[in-house]
Parts: sequence; C-alpha cells; structure tokens
Amino acid sequence: MFPVLYTKRLREIRESDAETIFQCLSKDEVTRFYGQDSLKNIGQAKDIVASFAKNYLEKRVIR
Repeated sequence: MFPVLYTKRLREIRESDAETIFQCLSKDEVTRFYGQDSLKNIGQAKDIVASFAKNYLEKRVIR
C-alpha cells in the first residue's frame, strides 16, 4: 500500500505540468545522468505524465 502524504507544496503531477517537464527534460545538461535521451517534443512530456499516473493507479511506482 502506498503512503498518503499531505504537505502544503507537494501535489500530484498533472498534464498541465507537461510544459515545465518538457522545458527541464529537453536539456542535455539535465538528462545526461538520467540514463535517457533529452525530450524532443511536448508529446513526450505528456507521455511521461500519463505513465506516472498509470503506474500509480496500478500500484507499481510512486514518482
């Protein structure tokens, strides 16, 4: 069972966060130690958000 966390600043990632995620993960200097290629388009960031939500619902990953 996943813990439920309550904080003033922590919240679930939403699709509206995709632009910010893209801005960060499209930079080679950010992703060079992530073991993944830099994002090339906003659709990839939206896919990441969807993946986080899917994995959480399946109780596989908290991210």
